[in-house]
Parts: sequence; structure tokens; C-alpha cells
Amino acid sequence: MPHISSRFSSACIAFIKQWQGLSLEKYRDRQGNWVIGYGHMLTPDETLTFITPDQAEAFLLDDLK
Repeated sequence: MPHISSRFSSACIAFIKQWQGLSLEKYRDRQGNWVIGYGHMLTPDETLTFITPDQAEAFLLDDLK
């Protein structure tokens, strides 16, 4: 995996993906929040039910900014 973040190494991002797991369908976490992808917490204006692996990757990288 290439270095894709100025703040996080490729190894760090791979660890987060492995630890968090991937869900292409939204689900409620233990606190009752809607989550999708690699642990992306959905905001009230995000009405997604399903995403693609590429969208999950984009959410993860955006969340790490």
C-alpha cells in the first residue's frame, strides 16, 4: 500500500482497517450511533445505507485528516 496520508503511515492505515473492520452497510454501534465503512460515524445529513469499498476508503482517509 503506498503512503497515502501525510499524518499516518500506510502501516497505520492498514492497522486501522484491520482493527475496525469493513462494513459496506450502515449499522448501529454500541452507543447507538450509525456507522459505516471503517468506523465512519454518519452525521444526520448523511443518509447512506450502503457504500462501496472505494467510498469506505475515502471516508477513512477524510476522517483521519
